[in-house]
Order: sequence, then structure tokens, then C-alpha cells
Amino acid sequence: MLLDILIICSLISSSPYYDCSERWKIEVYDEPVSCYVGYDILAAGCTNFETKTIRVYDYAVFAYGKDEYGFTVLEHELEHLKCMCDFHS
Repeated sequence: MLLDILIICSLISSSPYYDCSERWKIEVYDEPVSCYVGYDILAAGCTNFETKTIRVYDYAVFAYGKDEYGFTVLEHELEHLKCMCDFHS
């Protein structure tokens, strides 16, 4: 179930590090989120550039460890927003 929706300015990798001409939505769920990456999967988080949406599983934001780059689930998804890329593949 959807718990909360936050609207933020797009994050960018150069100063001032945000771009409010582009708005993104962060959806926080109380269960693993459905992500479509060529096929539907359940995940701790995912980023969709077409809909400008980040989905995260609330429990995973704090309970899961960090990825190979040292990011939490939410930080990992925000990194995608900064570079507009699939930086971990």
C-alpha cells in the first residue's frame, strides 16, 4: 500500500545540485515495490525516468544495508536521478 508521496526538484550532479524546472515524485510503500525492467519484478526501490517517479519500500530504506557503492536504497535511487543513468550496470 502507498504510504506517502513526496515531490522534489530534479537532482543534478553540478551546482546548485537541483533543477526545479523538472519535478520528481517519490512514492513510499509499506511492501516491496513493483518495478518494470523488461519484466515485472518486486524490489526495494526503482527509478522510472519516463514517469519521473522513484518508488521505495519504506522498510528497506532503513533496514537494508548499503549497496556496493555505499548507498542506502533511497540514496541509490537518488543517484539515478542525479546522473539520469543506470549507473550500477
